[in-house]
Amino acid sequence: MSRLALFILLLSAPWTVVPAQQSVIERLVLEVNHPQARVEIVDDHFYRLSTATTSVNLDGRLVDIYRWTLSAQDTSRVTVRLVDARWEPVGPAPTDFLPRPLLSVHSPQVWGQLSVVVLDLIPWRLSNDRLERLKSGAVEVSIRQAPGDPAGVTGPNRFGSTPVANSIAVPARRDRQPSLPRATAAPLATGTWLQIPLGVDGLYHLTVDYLSDAGVTVGALDLARLRLYAPAQLGRPLPDRVGTPPAENLVEVAIQVRDGGDGSLDDGDDILFYGQGPRGFDLVDGSLAFVQHPYANEAYVWLQIPSDPGAPDGLRMAPGRAFAASANEEITTGRSRYHHEIDAFNGFDSGPEWYQTPLSK
Repeated sequence: MSRLALFILLLSAPWTVVPAQQSVIERLVLEVNHPQARVEIVDDHFYRLSTATTSVNLDGRLVDIYRWTLSAQDTSRVTVRLVDARWEPVGPAPTDFLPRPLLSVHSPQVWGQLSVVVLDLIPWRLSNDRLERLKSGAVEVSIRQAPGDPAGVTGPNRFGSTPVANSIAVPARRDRQPSLPRATAAPLATGTWLQIPLGVDGLYHLTVDYLSDAGVTVGALDLARLRLYAPAQLGRPLPDRVGTPPAENLVEVAIQVRDGGDGSLDDGDDILFYGQGPRGFDLVDGSLAFVQHPYANEAYVWLQIPSDPGAPDGLRMAPGRAFAASANEEITTGRSRYHHEIDAFNGFDSGPEWYQTPLSK
């Protein structure tokens, strides 16, 4: 199936091919007409507008804005302007609310094989020491398709369930189409495996009772071939930057089987490993930064019990460095780092930004 045929499947009929041998300028008008929209400003941190489509962080505030997706080769092909704008005051101007362009075209990316950009309209402005919101207006958009661009398809336009504001679907150039790594065999495709939840970063040990309660026949385990797997992010959230290559499969985590040297797990024996939960301190650009998963309260690892007697031995912890000198000083105090954060309040009932209950003076 050709690329053009693929785009026909993504669009609704009727459709026509847009020639790539000549310049094509598509023009559209995006209306913003919400005189009765509800405005709510909470603690000077959340600027809500009931008719907005998304929210962004501006100067430390979560601000509701209007956002559209356009199909275009890149941002240089798109020109926009706001016309017939009507504004109304909603309150005094915040002292550190910085002026900025109301319209911006940004984030060129590839959806499937479709080139898209993002158009944002900030419906807030400062005027005469007052904060105003946009009651009504229109965004005039021109999108240019130049000779040599891949041939587009015009018709009712969307990618999956996501609407695209303009009607010409612009295919991505071959050098911009994503090339995803081919996955190797899944580590947990064979054998028996046990899913283990992790709440925090720390040293974990799987006791004989824990394994038995989970249905594992402990006496039949081949301890040398036990393996522990974790997601590539080790409990932390997946990267949300567009274009970041996805991690491939799982990674093996080193374990220590403390069996007393007899090759079997008995009472008092355990399996030791270090696990990372969904939140904790990570080293980012040489500094410690606290990372909190916005979507999960637990992370997971998987203990694999191979069914193949010829399976290779699992990864084990390496012995630590031995110290020849004996200790001559007793340390009774130390320093620890603690981060307290409760994700209890989302200013827009949507998105990954969460906060604790607002503090009152």
